[in-house]
Amino acid sequence: MTLSLELLVGLVAGIVIAVIGLLILRKRPALPKIKGASTAANADMRIEQLATRIGMVEKQMQLTRTDLEAAINQAVESMRADVKLIQMQTQSVRSGAETDIVDLAVRLAREGVEAEDIARRTGLPQDLIESIRVLHKIS
Repeated sequence: MTLSLELLVGLVAGIVIAVIGLLILRKRPALPKIKGASTAANADMRIEQLATRIGMVEKQMQLTRTDLEAAINQAVESMRADVKLIQMQTQSVRSGAETDIVDLAVRLAREGVEAEDIARRTGLPQDLIESIRVLHKIS
């Protein structure tokens, strides 16, 4: 019975790979062992550790979700203010009455409209509205 050289090399290589695999598996424990503890207690401890980690990840996700919601709400409010400003500017140009939003703010301030209402109607920042009110001596 003669074996070809290729078949013999393949057989030896397969045996070597199997032996290396067994040696690697023998050196690697499946779970970290605790002295004097049973496998069930070891598994329970591992489950508790994983539950704690999951809780921490859930808390981080909740914080991230809250941060994202706040950022989204802020962006939406900013966009709403921009839309109102554009609407007011467009409406002002169409009517031909005020061609400048600042003129509208000055007129509203002279009429005694509250600063918050002027900001809402014009979209101008609060500090600019306060400046208009001071310059035109409206308290």
